[in-house]
This record gives sequence, structure tokens and C-alpha cells, in this order.
Amino acid sequence: QRSSTPRKGAPGVTPSDRALLEIKVSKDRVAKHRKGILRAMDLETERARRALSSGNRLEAGNALRRKKYWELNLVKVDAMLFKIEEVLIGIQTAQMNKEAFAGLAAGTAALKQMQQDLSLEKVERLMSERADAFEVLEEAQNAMGAAEDEDLVRSLEHLEASALASELPSAPSSQLEPATAAGVTGASRTLPSPPTTSVTQGRAFAEEAETENLGGEERSLNGGIMLPSS
Repeated sequence: QRSSTPRKGAPGVTPSDRALLEIKVSKDRVAKHRKGILRAMDLETERARRALSSGNRLEAGNALRRKKYWELNLVKVDAMLFKIEEVLIGIQTAQMNKEAFAGLAAGTAALKQMQQDLSLEKVERLMSERADAFEVLEEAQNAMGAAEDEDLVRSLEHLEASALASELPSAPSSQLEPATAAGVTGASRTLPSPPTTSVTQGRAFAEEAETENLGGEERSLNGGIMLPSS
């Protein structure tokens, strides 16, 4: 049979691993020995029973004495197994503590390295760059908002002008003809000619008509009143 213990110098095997394996092998051997003791005790019990059934009390007594011997050995073997279990648990606990310590050491070293990489100056520079970036972004947003406000104002003015134009009365369909090269427009051909009578002649006509009216009234008064003869 090949030995279950690892060879010295095997890659990846630590001294604690070899010790742990040797203890486990010893525990298995002691456990097998304990099973043999239990079988021997059962066998001596059966011999004593058969001796008693045949009337051989001496043989029965000897079988019980051998059983007592095996019982004492069983107590020693149980104590040995208990000690082996204690050592095995201690080694496993030490291994876990070692692994935990190694993990803590690695974590502490990594934390120190990160602290060195992320110094206070780097953090302050990063925060300053972040503030500058947000400031530039805010300015861009404000500029975009101002442009949107101007577009909105122009749209409102256009809507107001459209609403005002819809409320005004519609213009006549006939349009004035444009002026010709001779200087005579179409509108001037349709308008009536100005009067040729001067203002002085109009005043003379008005005075003559008023005189005629006064003379007619005087004649009508004279015709209605009888004057005495001289």
C-alpha cells in the first residue's frame, strides 16, 4: 500500500497541512482499534453466555475477565481519541486564524496602498475639477435657456401679430393702378374735375341772390299794405 502521508517537498503543502494529515491518519487508526475492542468485548460476552449455558462457570468467569480488560483498553482509547480531536481542532483553528490574519494583513496593505494612491491633494484636485466641470455645464445650460427664451418671445410676438391681423377688417379687393410713365394715375382719371368758377365769382353770385330775395320780400310787404294817397 502507498503511504497516505504526503511526500516532503510536495508543492503547495505546508508543514501545518502535513501535521494535520498525520493527525487525521492517527485518528483513523485509533478509531479502527476502538472498533476491534468493541468486537472483542462482544465476543467475550458471547463466550461467557455459552459457557454458562453448558455449566462451565470457570470458562464463563475467564471470558468476563477478558471483557473487563477490553473495557479498560476502551477507556484509554476513548481518551486518546479525545486528545487527538483536541489537537485536530486546535490545528484547524490555528489554520483559520492564520488565513484570517493573512486576509487582514492583505486588506490592510491594500488599504494603505489605496490611501497613498488617493492622497488629499488628489482628492482636492478632483473636487476642484468637478466643480469647474459643473460650472461649465451650468453656463452652457444658462446659454441654452436664454436662446430658448428668445425663440419663445419671437414666437409669442408672431402669434400676437397674427391675432391682430385677423381682427382688422379686410382691405378692398380693387387696388389702385400704379403710376404711369407720363405721371397720370388711374385714380386721377376716375376722379371728377375741380370747378372752374373762381371764389370771387361765387361770392358775387351769392350777394346777387341775397339782394333778389330781399327785394322780393319788400314787394310782398308793399303789396299787402295800402299806403294813403297824398
